Parts: sequence; structure tokens; C-alpha cells
Amino acid sequence: MAPAATDAVNGLIGSEVGTYVHRVLERPKVMPSDHPNKVHDWSGWPKFTPKAKPDLKRSVIKPTRLPRIVHVNSHEFRPIMELQINIHGRFMQPAPSIQLSHLMDDLQYTVWLTFTDVKDGRCAGQYSHPESPRPGSSWNGKVVSFDQVKLFSDEGYGQQPGPPVTLKIDSTYRVQVNVGAVNDSGHILSRTVFRKFIGHSFIAVSHACRNVPSLSQVLAHSRKKKVR
Repeated sequence: MAPAATDAVNGLIGSEVGTYVHRVLERPKVMPSDHPNKVHDWSGWPKFTPKAKPDLKRSVIKPTRLPRIVHVNSHEFRPIMELQINIHGRFMQPAPSIQLSHLMDDLQYTVWLTFTDVKDGRCAGQYSHPESPRPGSSWNGKVVSFDQVKLFSDEGYGQQPGPPVTLKIDSTYRVQVNVGAVNDSGHILSRTVFRKFIGHSFIAVSHACRNVPSLSQVLAHSRKKKVR
């Protein structure tokens, strides 16, 4: 390709993608690698303009305000309550509703629930609000409801991973709401996380399934039939 044509193609590419494309350089007749034991004169080699401030990094916005979480429907939560669960999942009733404030407008925030076993402190599940992440300006002053979170019984799953929130019948849990800023990759920044417990203790129950065989019992019974 002729030099004029090469310049035209490079100029066209640069105009389309909005970036500068260097001209195609001809390979020197003698390369330094051809004579590795000699001292070479680099003055004749092409020089490129160095980048302005190559070590300049993107400034990180640090939160300067402590988030505030207000439990809007706290009147619906008693000191000791029952959480209805089953193997097919039950919507949490009552579902926590909170109001957020004091979030920084320029940061993206994720809001989620954490279910913790009171006895051993084990995390039994987490549920992220479907609208997460959103800018702080969108969360501030808004009432956020977790009416879509489903609670499942751990019966029938065994060692297999269950749904996001899988609880044990007759176990006691605490529910915690969390809000934290996320970076450009979507990872939550731990130093920005603010937590607050919702209500007091909750006991996981399954009244509807008290007299109904569990999923594991049904599967075991079906295996016996096949053997026969």
C-alpha cells in the first residue's frame, strides 16, 4: 500500500473510533537485535510524545456522610415473631419497609437483607433489593420495601445449594438491613457498609407443612416404590 493510501486509511480509522492512530513505520534495515553485542545509536529511531501525567489515577469518591436507615413499618413487628417458610418459598410477612437518607448523590448504592442464625451466628441467606444498585440521589427519601423476598425451608436440599434465603424450621433468626456503596465493577466497598437490625428475633415455622410429608420423605418413599 502506498504511503498516501496508508495515511488516508489511518486517518479514516482515527476519525471513526475517535482515537489517534500512528502512521505505519518502516522497519529499519539494521535492527539492534541483529548485533546484540554492539552499542547502538538510538537517535535515529522515532520518538513518541509521552502521555501527560501517565501516573494520574481516577479520583475515588469517599463517603463523607453516615447513611441513615429508618424502619417505616416497625409497628408491624413484635418482640418475638414467626416467619412462615416452606419448601416452595413463602413471601416474608410482614416485609420490612425502610427509608434511606444521608446517601451521597454521586455514589452507587446496593441495599440488601441478611438473615443470621441467633444460635451460631451463621448467615442463613441474603437478599438484594431488585432495584440495586442505584445512585444515592435515587435512594434518598425513598421508602424501600422488601415485599418480594421469599423464605424457603432447607428440607430436601441436603448438601445442594438452596435458594438465597433457606431457613431451618424452629430455628431463631435476626434480620438485618444493609446499605453499601459499590465501585465501577459492582463490588460492594466494605468500608461504606451501614447495618441495622429489623425487629427482634424471628422463629422459622411451617404450620402448613406440619402434617404434610417433607420433600425428602416424599423422595425416599418414591425410591422404595421403584425398588419394589
